[in-house]
Amino acid sequence: MQTIGKVVGSAVLAASAVVVPASSALASGTTHTIKVISSNTAGKPWRQEPSFAFTGVDHDYATGVKIGLDMLDCAVNVTTNEAHCDYTLALRGGLLRGTLSFSLTGSSGSDAGMITGGTRAFQHVAGGTIKAVPLGHNELITIAYHS
Repeated sequence: MQTIGKVVGSAVLAASAVVVPASSALASGTTHTIKVISSNTAGKPWRQEPSFAFTGVDHDYATGVKIGLDMLDCAVNVTTNEAHCDYTLALRGGLLRGTLSFSLTGSSGSDAGMITGGTRAFQHVAGGTIKAVPLGHNELITIAYHS
């Protein structure tokens, strides 16, 4: 079960740095970066041979202050040891959505994905990237999005 714990813990994304106000970020038409530290709070695996699925919810912090949370909904192929997830980062100004894939073996050292859209202040997001790097029991999540 340590693999599932690693998957749920490492899949949850986080951000730690300056969050650009959504209204000014979207008006500028440039790339913006959000960094958070993601701290795993809940997860649930479901086994369905030959694969299994899991969900995870994490609290996200920037400069030690909770700024939001992120959620994962993943399907895992046990033959390839790959997890493919839908990802949502909930912030005060709205949601950022994306997809994330990673190896259960931890061989890559980090997880990568794509931002696919958003709501409210992030409704005009036109793509971007997600990178999650292990940081002790947490993860450092970096999201670069285009508006």
